[in-house]
Amino acid sequence: FNASNKIQGSSDMSRLTDKGQHQARAVGAMAFETSTNVVDHVFCSPLTRAKSTLELIQQEAPPGSLPSISETTILENLREI
Repeated sequence: FNASNKIQGSSDMSRLTDKGQHQARAVGAMAFETSTNVVDHVFCSPLTRAKSTLELIQQEAPPGSLPSISETTILENLREI
């Protein structure tokens, strides 16, 4: 559900809210906070909000811990259910 309490599904009309952007940045900052793990590969939906979420996470994650957006596999059939 989005901020209007509506299910977005696979529509590419919605964008991340300020809250969603904050949450994505928090994930990037916290996911590697106490770890030296490195993610080898990332799969992402082609939806704009999914790619935006990934970009915000990448911006906050330590350098080299996640592949760049150009190295991410975008799966056209990857959708929310």
